[in-house]
This record gives sequence, structure tokens and C-alpha cells, in this order.
Amino acid sequence: MTDTFSLQIEERENEMESLVYEIVSIFVNGRNLIDILKEVEMPFARQEGSPDIAGGYAGLRPEEIFFPSRRLLDEPETCSSDEKVAVLGCECGEIDCWPFLVRITARDDVVIWSDFEQPHRSGHFVGRPWSYEQLQSFLFDRARYMAELEKG
Repeated sequence: MTDTFSLQIEERENEMESLVYEIVSIFVNGRNLIDILKEVEMPFARQEGSPDIAGGYAGLRPEEIFFPSRRLLDEPETCSSDEKVAVLGCECGEIDCWPFLVRITARDDVVIWSDFEQPHRSGHFVGRPWSYEQLQSFLFDRARYMAELEKG
């Protein structure tokens, strides 16, 4: 059985600059990915004494997600050194400030998201590394996944 994947364009406001811009929220099995990550990260963030950083992400701009961008498929524009791609950025609006990284494997019939990572809290971090093992991998039907990427 596969997981469900959907994308939704939402407006964000930058109060400091009085700007309104669009971001794309990612939903897995009907839940916002940020909400899922907040639950997973909360025990680690609390241990550090900073519960407010759990789930501190924002969706990326539509041009980063929808075709012709290949970020969420097979040719991401920016990857970490181990071939992971940022699927969420920091809530400040900068992708690299607090990115959430995923390894994306595109096959003929499915797209797999695995090896989840918050690079600022991975193995090289001074404290205890944040673990995403409870997420397992997400397995998306490729035809439905592609249809979402074409919506933009």
C-alpha cells in the first residue's frame, strides 16, 4: 500500500516587509508534513530546552516545487553532499537556514522518500542527534505524485 501525497498553495505574509507570497504545503496521508515533523522532533527539541524549534519549517515557493522544477523528483537543483534534497525550508523564508532533507528515489511506479534529516541536528551536532526512524519511508504512487507536481 502506498502513502498519499498532495500539494497545496498557501499565502504567507512577511510582516516586516509588508509582503504576501505563496508557499507550497506538503501533505502526506492527509497531514501537513510540518505537523508530522513537529511531533517527531518535539522530544529532541524539549531535551535541548528549545521546544519552539520543533517543526520550525515552511513550505517552499511554487517555482521550487512544481514543474518545470525537478526538485521533488530526479534532478533537484540543490542537494546536500549525500544526495538529499530540501523539501522544506526555514520558517524565516531561507531554505538553507533550517532545511528538512530527504533522499528521493524515483522508480517507474513509485517515488520513495527516505533517510530524513535535519542537518543542523544530525550526527555532527554537539548534542544528541535527532532521529526520524519512526517515520520509516514514504512510498508514493508515481502517477499520482506526478499529477501533484503538474498542478502548479
